[in-house]
Amino acid sequence: MVGSVAMAAGLLVLVTGLVAAPVGALPGAAARPTGTALGPEPLASPLEVGITLAPTTTTAGSTVRIEVVASGGVPLVNSTGGDYYILTVLFGDGGLRVLDTCNPCTVDHTYDRPGNYSVSAIAADGTSTTANATTRLWVRSATNPVVTDLEYAGLGAALALEAAAAVYLVRRRRAPPPRTSAPVGDPPKPS
Repeated sequence: MVGSVAMAAGLLVLVTGLVAAPVGALPGAAARPTGTALGPEPLASPLEVGITLAPTTTTAGSTVRIEVVASGGVPLVNSTGGDYYILTVLFGDGGLRVLDTCNPCTVDHTYDRPGNYSVSAIAADGTSTTANATTRLWVRSATNPVVTDLEYAGLGAALALEAAAAVYLVRRRRAPPPRTSAPVGDPPKPS
């Protein structure tokens, strides 16, 4: 069978003259893992990543546990056969950590200063496709009393109202006074 395809010993081979070569060993042929059928690759579900914080509100100097989990896409496979992704956690305070041997992954991080932080996770799969997720973290000063999210919202609304009132007053002061009387003096006489 010159120039034809034959099945021999469980391997798909291309017979060319006296030489038989497994598909994938030929120049220009794509290698496939053993045991997979030729044909289009099955469509993977979209790559997704999730991030959770515990707690979501804390005080400066406290440790926050961050859990990141990815799914879908084309995962990488480790030596024991487990699926994983390249996961990067951006802490929002300038720090980051790359996690590449776990899924889900957990990392602890300490925030030294009070503030409102955006904590993000980026997942990359075996095809370099990426997905990201972001959540918020409130870090209070260790010396201030506990402030709830509702109180933060109320404080923000009060500050916005004060700012609007200040803008109104400044604009009102800059406006010229309204004209209520006729000009002083007689109108000019024609010459």
